[in-house]
Amino acid sequence: MTAVTTADIDLLERLVDKGGFASTAEGYIDRTFRRGDKETFYARTLAEKGVEEAERELAEWAKLRFTLASSIEPVVRGIIALARVTPGSLVDITNNAPPMYTQIDDRHGFRRRFVAFNTQVPGCGCMQPEGSYTFGPYGELGLKAVIFEVGRTYEGPKAELTLALPAWGTTPSRLREGEMVLAGIDTDGYNHGSRYTPDIRRGDHYVPFTDSDAFLNHLVGTEPLGGVNAMVTSSGISQVIGFPGAESYLAAQLPRLGDYFVALAEKLSAPHAH
Repeated sequence: MTAVTTADIDLLERLVDKGGFASTAEGYIDRTFRRGDKETFYARTLAEKGVEEAERELAEWAKLRFTLASSIEPVVRGIIALARVTPGSLVDITNNAPPMYTQIDDRHGFRRRFVAFNTQVPGCGCMQPEGSYTFGPYGELGLKAVIFEVGRTYEGPKAELTLALPAWGTTPSRLREGEMVLAGIDTDGYNHGSRYTPDIRRGDHYVPFTDSDAFLNHLVGTEPLGGVNAMVTSSGISQVIGFPGAESYLAAQLPRLGDYFVALAEKLSAPHAH
């Protein structure tokens, strides 16, 4: 585990200022639809109904992508504000080999990867930051951590943000303690999700592993666990999070996550009000 230094935080801030986490959704849409595959809905509508209707349909389809992609940079800025107050909340995991999916790797050049752990502000309810009802460790999402990385893929520069969340079932209660969902969003606006169901070896058989915090540290590579396996289910965000409309819900909430981290930093650096 490598806690970040002030120099690391300064480097991260420079990467943000240089556009390393800025949305690339417009470029993705342009090369994929306007200049790309001729079998897309855009190409069909263009041929049948003309440019105006094709662009209208494309704009409607792209709304979610634009919202998700443009939310990444403010979240990273909020995490930087938190790291300046509590450096231990941000960990450099660039050199770890965590057992989780990523599009960005060293084959394409520069790459940096971090995990920011969410935290509860000590004290009563008046000390909790704005947004904690949604994003706090005990909020609606139960956000445990944010993993983010910047680098390159075969397509060019890209950054990705991954939310580490508890897994929920089809009822209001959690399906099983210890399960984890990683909901990933990249700067093209593409999203994906993976649901991890961990087990640990006990003698000659496996039993459910229910320590979600320890399993999260295992997933990001900060504290690998021996004898732990996980069944992984990958799909869209709504399917792996476990409630209908989760993708749209995240798109509505994610633009506020950066402000939550800024408010969290302010609360952690302020004395208790009473």
